[in-house]
Amino acid sequence: MNLNKASGERARAMELAGASLGFSRETFEQSAAKGIYHAIFEGYKEKHKDEYLALHPKLLAMRAKRDQLLRWTPAMAKGLIAKFLKELEDFEAFMKSMTEVKREAWAPNVITDVGVHQLLDAGLAGSAYTVTGPFMGLIGAVGYSSVPVAANTMASHATWTEAGTANAPTYTGPRKTIAWSAASGRAKAPSSAPVFAMTGTGTVKGVFIVCHTGAVSTIDSTAGTLYSAGLFTGGDQAVVNTNTVTVTYSTSLT
Repeated sequence: MNLNKASGERARAMELAGASLGFSRETFEQSAAKGIYHAIFEGYKEKHKDEYLALHPKLLAMRAKRDQLLRWTPAMAKGLIAKFLKELEDFEAFMKSMTEVKREAWAPNVITDVGVHQLLDAGLAGSAYTVTGPFMGLIGAVGYSSVPVAANTMASHATWTEAGTANAPTYTGPRKTIAWSAASGRAKAPSSAPVFAMTGTGTVKGVFIVCHTGAVSTIDSTAGTLYSAGLFTGGDQAVVNTNTVTVTYSTSLT
């Protein structure tokens, strides 16, 4: 086959299609699925280190108690725990005052082949479809050798590993569940940013999203569809116990 001729015929076909529908060949060339992660790394101010670390276990205990109370208290009795919830809110604000933003980082992602296929199948041929997840996880430095690529899947991404349990840094699991706002302006983003509460020392390199059939929130699970993955453009970020990593994500079809 004459490759130059074939390429020319393809270009001509796109031009003819564009002319008949009212847009140019460049529209075909530039159309794409895109996405970017935005992470905010926070930690204690050095001058408050001792006080913050001393009080942090109390913060965790109060949050655990809140979760238990909200899980087991009947809706009609929620007012009975209002005092405790206000105490927690005030204590969280006090702890927050002893922290600072260490860094903001952006990670343009690769939307994987399997992720694109799932998006197309569900969007154009789905029937009574309900998404599983999506779940957000962290990419760590342990075992890392190269960037995520479009051919990666949850079961096959040999050049990078998930952080959280077996691989540092650890955080309070499970993976974070994403709740989405309605799409607007050809883009979609979470309604609130997932927060990873770090429990160990290590290096965070990037973020990924897994969803659809089989996906679970369990760290290190290889089930589900790897939708996207990306590394921070400004380099890695070291974290320690008590740090938080707040991550949002925006994806668009242009």
